[in-house]
Amino acid sequence: MARDGLSESERLLIVEGLKTLKVKRRVELANARSSGAGQRFDERDYSIPDIERLIAKLDTSTERRFS
Repeated sequence: MARDGLSESERLLIVEGLKTLKVKRRVELANARSSGAGQRFDERDYSIPDIERLIAKLDTSTERRFS
């Protein structure tokens, strides 16, 4: 068990969920940008950089081998 109290399998599940969330947020961002609503949307508006930081923080060498 790691310092953060998460087992390897828990860590992998969280990373998988975050990667799925990132994809969904990118789709939402693309839809918002193409809607022509007049507002300029940025990745930060959809927390994409925050999600990427969490993935990098939690991603382990085991996860990198399987992705």
